[in-house]
Amino acid sequence: MSWPTRVGISVQVMVCALLLVAAIRNVRGQPSALHRDLRVPVALGQGAFPRHALDAFGKLLGLPIAPRTLGSQALTTDEFLFAVVPGETITVVSPYATDPQHSHVSDVAKSMDLGMAVDVEAVALRRPELMLVSHTSRADYAGLLRAVGVEPFRMMTIFSDLESIADSLEVTGHLSGQNHDARREVARLRERIAAARALRRPGTARIKVLAYSGYSLTYGRGSLFDHIVTDLGAVNLAAERGVGAVGAISSEQVAAWNPDWIVAGLGAGQDADAVRARLLGDSGVAVSTAGHLGQVLLLESRTFGSMSHHAVVMMERIAEAIHGRTAGL
Repeated sequence: MSWPTRVGISVQVMVCALLLVAAIRNVRGQPSALHRDLRVPVALGQGAFPRHALDAFGKLLGLPIAPRTLGSQALTTDEFLFAVVPGETITVVSPYATDPQHSHVSDVAKSMDLGMAVDVEAVALRRPELMLVSHTSRADYAGLLRAVGVEPFRMMTIFSDLESIADSLEVTGHLSGQNHDARREVARLRERIAAARALRRPGTARIKVLAYSGYSLTYGRGSLFDHIVTDLGAVNLAAERGVGAVGAISSEQVAAWNPDWIVAGLGAGQDADAVRARLLGDSGVAVSTAGHLGQVLLLESRTFGSMSHHAVVMMERIAEAIHGRTAGL
């Protein structure tokens, strides 16, 4: 792999991590009035249309009929839509949807004639009847969409637990009229979660796990990674040591905390052996139990950073690695 290619991949991974840090700080830092009441959207009532739901900020949406066309402004909601609604009803997606570095739906998205939600004007050209918008979008975005005849619905796109992701899938089904498909996806998600949990043998000591990359980033208390590791009966060392949802740690801290397992992301096109060797060559990792035993788990960056139901793949891979068994689903 050429030096420019290696640099390009490294920059992609760093930019992805920094964007996630910024988004989480925006939600979990000093809360503004806009974010103080942030919640998972809520479906109101059951049965036929008209239907109603409360968005991530408690605003009521009423839909007289099922929307015939839908759009999405964020990767998380892109993946919700592709899991729940017929592909032909999707007209607009985020620019990340077609990027295999980040997206689990890139292959199908690239094969379709889709608009890219780069701005309000681009969305207006495709005019979806309902647009799923990230809670991290700028404050005036929803109003601008309404001004061009597109109905927005703001959804959480950063999660700290898998159950909130399941709830958001169900809301997507409620809004689109595809309840059956949404419930199928939720049932499958919960089945996979249960299978991953079951890999831990009774009486097994709690294994110490640490998310760590060459950019010193880690995931602590309040992160989805923390929820997954804890749910598997293991210890997230960053959370135990007081790190927030996303933080930076030094090589010296890795050595002092002595993880049993290191979990890191692998960018599209990166050589797994080279990334593993670089991590094992880190002075802090090298003296840890994880370093001595070569216990480094590399996950595709699109899985390691996922905020949709595809994050269950991270749970499965971590469970299989630390418990030495296969989920079998």
